[in-house]
Amino acid sequence: MTTSLIFYKMQMNAIHQVQRAKYHGTLPVLSTSYAKCQDCKQRAIYYDHRDYRKPLEVIPVCHKCNRRRGRAKWVGWDTERR
Repeated sequence: MTTSLIFYKMQMNAIHQVQRAKYHGTLPVLSTSYAKCQDCKQRAIYYDHRDYRKPLEVIPVCHKCNRRRGRAKWVGWDTERR
């Protein structure tokens, strides 16, 4: 499997895990609750992943800060095994 395909599958799994956590009440639904952005204290509308290998370690952020943060960082499997 190519690295980009592995990254994509991990990303989709993390997004799915967050959706399930919101459905089951583990994480608050940001559209119906008021959560502050971790960076600028505005209203958060997204959960941001920094590492897709930890799907429920998310940070609530606003749209502007989510764009500023960019994609989660990819650390390939080989760097962890060394």
